[in-house]
Amino acid sequence: MGNDRSLELGQWLRRPSNDFWGWFVTSPFTPPIKIRSSKSILGIPLILGSLVAIAVSYVGRVSAHRSVYLIDLALLLLGVLRMLLRAENRLLTNLSLAAAVAATSYQLYLFGYRDPGELAVVFYIWIAIYTFTYLSVVESIGQILFILISYSAALEYGRRPSAPIGDWILTTATVIIAAITSGYLMHVKRSMAIRDSLTGVLNRHGWSLLVPREIERARRGDNHIVVGVIDLDNFKAINDSEGHSRGDEILKGVASNIARSVRREDLCYRLGGDEFGFLCITKSAQDAELVAKRIFDRAMSITSVSCGATITSRPYSVDELSRSADLALIDIKGSGRGRMTIEYR
Repeated sequence: MGNDRSLELGQWLRRPSNDFWGWFVTSPFTPPIKIRSSKSILGIPLILGSLVAIAVSYVGRVSAHRSVYLIDLALLLLGVLRMLLRAENRLLTNLSLAAAVAATSYQLYLFGYRDPGELAVVFYIWIAIYTFTYLSVVESIGQILFILISYSAALEYGRRPSAPIGDWILTTATVIIAAITSGYLMHVKRSMAIRDSLTGVLNRHGWSLLVPREIERARRGDNHIVVGVIDLDNFKAINDSEGHSRGDEILKGVASNIARSVRREDLCYRLGGDEFGFLCITKSAQDAELVAKRIFDRAMSITSVSCGATITSRPYSVDELSRSADLALIDIKGSGRGRMTIEYR
């Protein structure tokens, strides 16, 4: 019993959520979902940042330190390269941002005596916002820590300003607050786009975005996939007799129990109306069957449901598996309700 409670607690902490706590719990494990974003924009912040750096260097009259211009030009070329490649290479993105942080810190090391607080905010803040928009929370936190370390080193070993502690607090606080705010707002935007507004589980759009990633993950190892479709029995009669508010409560209860029955990396979504679907990846067919039965039992604890599921270890497409699960569900509804059938392919 204790292990079951611990498992349920862990699943509750990790299930997708639109709130701030849910963002920090779930986001570190996966990169953010790109929703129709153009890959060409990945280099634009580097280009703009390097142009700002060149302008500041020119205004600051750095003729005695031409290496600064060379660094700024290198960042400009790197941004142009990122834009032309149109590739979501995560390693290249992280290295590009790290290079921007290092170049910024070097400039502050040379000219920090002018007004390091304002300069640092101008240079660092776009990097912080960029990371939390396009990278996972873990990667973003790594970049923020690199910013803080580099900026601290620039203040410590560079030409010291009159108020280094005040500048450090101003800069780091601004960068961190802006980054976290930007990351959370993007999380909310993505969540609204890929999740069902009533139940909180994935909608069809979210399902179509995430399924290819899960299918690819299953193909990389010796795994089994179970895809299931759940239909609420006599749901229209419930709405007619008890009202739509009661129907909404049942839908939310079923969705919540399905989400609590699967692991963080598994998928559950609302097909529409009173139908839900799920996709889970397991190490064996027996584990896949146990997962499907657990989901069915917990959905049944809310109301009577019918479930058709398909288990396979072969790299079928998700459309094929969904059709197979649909056919199994149709057979159940034709011969009786409140049951589950599992097909093996």
